[in-house]
Amino acid sequence: MSGTGRFAGVFFTAFLAIAVGSVVFSSKSAVPENVATTSGASVTRGPGLAPETPAGSAQMPFLRDYRLRDAEAALTALGVGKIDTKDASGGHRMIINPDNWIVETHSPEGGDAIDGTTTVTLRVRKPSDAYGAPAITRGVVPKMLCLDLNAAQKALGEAGFARPEAVDGSGKKRWQFFDSNWVVIGQSVRAGERPPAETVVRLTVVKFGEPTGDSGCAS
Repeated sequence: MSGTGRFAGVFFTAFLAIAVGSVVFSSKSAVPENVATTSGASVTRGPGLAPETPAGSAQMPFLRDYRLRDAEAALTALGVGKIDTKDASGGHRMIINPDNWIVETHSPEGGDAIDGTTTVTLRVRKPSDAYGAPAITRGVVPKMLCLDLNAAQKALGEAGFARPEAVDGSGKKRWQFFDSNWVVIGQSVRAGERPPAETVVRLTVVKFGEPTGDSGCAS
């Protein structure tokens, strides 16, 4: 074979290797590792019975810190038969809007085998739970930053200020139909101040899951 022929053969072989490698890499990257299925998973049916591999078996994804809506979508895609959500705080709050909640723990745990008969329990919290209830002193404006709007208005009322006003921080002038759907990212009167009781305290809010600017609040 001539030198030109050998060079062309080497070039074609190298090109083919790169092309195949690219296809393999792209196919792997297209599969979310967090919800990977497996053909080797098994579950134990009872004492003394050999493990079985149920049809369509999969591994429980690791869902801690995922928004509830995304966690439910991942489980539905895996064919999970039932999803049960519980308030991780123990307060038995109603879990209505999945955008307001984050997964704290779940059962089964990540990596466990699941199938269409599995009941998955998701224990969830609101991003605002991390900040706790503010200290209340009559006549003193409490710190309401990062609380949900419902909790902030309650704290303001307990402190003796009956005229709170919520303002949409996105600039869209949206109405806050459900206070629990919104998080406070700013307050017009600083915490610790003692203004007259009739002072209108404006609370700047955004919906959970939306950007909170430079407030540092989780949403």
